Amino acid sequence: MTRLLPCVLLIVLLISACSNNSKKDESPCANCCFSSETLRFRIVDARNGDDLVFGAHATIPVDSIRFIHNGKQVLESHQAPWDKNVLYGPESWPNLQLEVGRPGKATREKLTITPKEINCCVTAINAVTLGENPVPLKKDSAGVYLIPYSL
Repeated sequence: MTRLLPCVLLIVLLISACSNNSKKDESPCANCCFSSETLRFRIVDARNGDDLVFGAHATIPVDSIRFIHNGKQVLESHQAPWDKNVLYGPESWPNLQLEVGRPGKATREKLTITPKEINCCVTAINAVTLGENPVPLKKDSAGVYLIPYSL
């Protein structure tokens, strides 16, 4: 819960800084900065749920996890200073793939992020699916998506 508070405060600050209340005639969405929730995730062992990046038996380096959009690298996952055991990815994008690299082996899986509109300025993540599986990924108690990976 304490990790969620800085994210909520950031969104509130962005919305308040970008909105212009002096023009009442315009659409309420005309003067705001659009923001989307960032994907927070962990890569876990598909068999036993162990964290494969930060856990006791970690085998996947943080810098080997990338997001690919239309065949081109978009960005590598990253950690936030306040949340060291969670990876952060992109906002909701179409045609996204998650690439996990290990020595001698790299795999790519289609990652579908389904957005939901909170208001005209803010979009949150409604669900995340992996591959062709229509069942959304599970989240832990902190709201972090658990992406299963088979070694």
